[in-house]
Amino acid sequence: MRLGTKVGTNEKYVMTSWKSPSDPSTGSFSAGVDPLNIAQVFVWNGSDPYWRSGPWNGQFFIGIPNLEKAYNNGFNFVDDKEGSAYLTFTYANESIITYFSLNSEGTLAQMYWNEGKQNWQVRWSAPKNDCEHYGKCGPFGSCYLSNSPICTCLKGFEPKIPEEWNRGNWTSGCVRRMSLQCDGNNNEGKEDGFLKLTNMKVPDFGSWSNAPEGECGSQCSHNCSCIAYAYHAGIGCMQWSHSLIDIEKFSNRTGATLHVRVAYSELGKKQQRDRSEDVGDTSRAFWQSFNNPGDTFLPEMSAHMNVQTGETRIYYSWRSARDPSPGNYSMGLDPRGSPQIVIWEESNRRWRSGHWNGLVFTGVPSMRALYSYGYRLTDEGNGSMYFTYSTVNSSASMRFMLRWDGIVEQLMWDEGQEVWNVLLSQPSSECEDYNKCGNFGLCNMMHSPICSCIKGFEPRYGDQWSKGNWSGGCVRRTALHCDWNGTGDGFMEVIGVKLPDFADTIVAENTTRGCEGVCLRNCSCNAYSFVSGIGCMTWSGDLVDIEQFEEGGKLCTLAWLHLNWGTLPGGEEIAVKRLSKWSGQGLEELKNELVLIAKLQHRNLVTLLGYCIEGEEKSLIYEYMPNKSLDSFLFEGIQYWNGYMSPEYAMEGLFSVKSDVYSFGVLLLEIVSAVHRPTMSSVLLMLESENASLPIPRQPDITSMNSSDMELIMQGIENVSSTDVTVTQVDGR
Repeated sequence: MRLGTKVGTNEKYVMTSWKSPSDPSTGSFSAGVDPLNIAQVFVWNGSDPYWRSGPWNGQFFIGIPNLEKAYNNGFNFVDDKEGSAYLTFTYANESIITYFSLNSEGTLAQMYWNEGKQNWQVRWSAPKNDCEHYGKCGPFGSCYLSNSPICTCLKGFEPKIPEEWNRGNWTSGCVRRMSLQCDGNNNEGKEDGFLKLTNMKVPDFGSWSNAPEGECGSQCSHNCSCIAYAYHAGIGCMQWSHSLIDIEKFSNRTGATLHVRVAYSELGKKQQRDRSEDVGDTSRAFWQSFNNPGDTFLPEMSAHMNVQTGETRIYYSWRSARDPSPGNYSMGLDPRGSPQIVIWEESNRRWRSGHWNGLVFTGVPSMRALYSYGYRLTDEGNGSMYFTYSTVNSSASMRFMLRWDGIVEQLMWDEGQEVWNVLLSQPSSECEDYNKCGNFGLCNMMHSPICSCIKGFEPRYGDQWSKGNWSGGCVRRTALHCDWNGTGDGFMEVIGVKLPDFADTIVAENTTRGCEGVCLRNCSCNAYSFVSGIGCMTWSGDLVDIEQFEEGGKLCTLAWLHLNWGTLPGGEEIAVKRLSKWSGQGLEELKNELVLIAKLQHRNLVTLLGYCIEGEEKSLIYEYMPNKSLDSFLFEGIQYWNGYMSPEYAMEGLFSVKSDVYSFGVLLLEIVSAVHRPTMSSVLLMLESENASLPIPRQPDITSMNSSDMELIMQGIENVSSTDVTVTQVDGR
């Protein structure tokens, strides 16, 4: 059977859809081959393009991801050079019955007969997502399904109508930010250049040129009407002279490499100091404001991004430990939703930092121990923002570096040993590899195996899951009713997790209850979270890249202590306080504390009934107090409304009598002056937040950093106390 066109007579052999699933009369959709310039298959809705396959390269259509893997279908495109061109296909296995159909909704599908199940099943279909709809992002817009929103302007372009673009109406597309030299812009005499975009579905309306691969770019460069070019084996040189329409970014190594002409100023050349300046003047940083900073991120350097245009400044790794050419890994701020840092392996995500809450990235628990380095995310307005950091001691040498193997490290120079010490390294465990356990999977390094499904879900592929291949993720065990009138679905709380990727922020809701209501009323909403510093976050797609922090710990928790309730054989209720290995307290310190508590007697001191030490587990058994201790009522107001913790204690665990006396003095001043009492809006936010924690101390003007704890920090261990005094989290007993 053939799909084709006779160019001379304009006679077309096309497929036509039914009007509806039950009405076989001719519908509004048709499918056929457009032989003009470079042949490709189209689905039309009336006379408007609805989907296209991308150009034919002699074996398959390069705009259909992974089609080369199904080449045994035997597609064959014939051009008789006399005005007739048509497409046909055969199947390698003649015993398999297969055909293509176009349904009433415009979906082109390949069906095959399943002998075992005795029914027709879909082998392939298109379009199957929003990015495959023709011209989804308008002229000069690029669609990438893994992005949120899915549409971004090409680099060097900006939304034509920003108001519509921000509302999710991208049909008007983008326009150039800076005019080309070809268009009469002087650009200080600098010639235009070309941006390289890999793994792309090339635009529509491309024209074929007989230029060889080495001359394709040069030919386009010397022709001012040529705004983009691409070269693909089997097709040759393709060039575009009008608007670039229907561009899609693929997540795997398919498609073609597209080169787009932009003004010289958009190429991101390094901005170096003027030669007339005094080279000996070290008051200004030589590295400041580099547009292409390589693999190194220095203090006061800024990593920019623009939410509206989707642009972000990218750091690139070396190709190998000895080869400084650009490698496979890149790092930058992801502007979608709440900002986060992402490491990409080519176009695939390798690691992400979690969402920015105004102080730290919530997916990096150890970041709080390094808070004194002054991480800042500054909003410049108009969708533009940048991330930077500084050091307390200006004489200290520090840098972030993206290694050639895709690991980012925070390094500090040790002047004595003349080596770079690693303060922070990400990813540092299997669970930090992006989406290790697949969609709706939960990763916890303390479990074996490390991957499990969220409650209510089960492995998608049970046999693969049991073999340790968790990439297939999990699926719901029971389908949702999505009955938001109160008699249907509900929400299950999962605490202490790195929140999933691709969140939508609901600015209008500022309470947990309101956030839950928004999600419950929307059948496409699968999860929500209300986070202090971010607000209401919802997820409408699959829950991707979820990590359970050790022992269920939350970011910004002062100590990793956990309280459990139990009953002795005699019926006496007890409270069991379990100490995590992350507390930094060893066996001897615990024994000393036991002896001390056993000798103390006070009406407000809970009676110690016993202890348990087994392996790394250390537990204390107290009498259970259902109504809390008396002191929690006497001092609840002071503890809530006022508080102070000295910087050397908060960041280094250094404690002394002087610290205690000074802190008490500051506390009294706060009570008398009421300077630091929070506003009622802040109080409501604290009460409604799901991860309320004690406030992080402000950055001190002067502080001392203890290098003796460097090894613990390098191992990711937060030593909350370097003296005999321990810090405990306030928990009700």
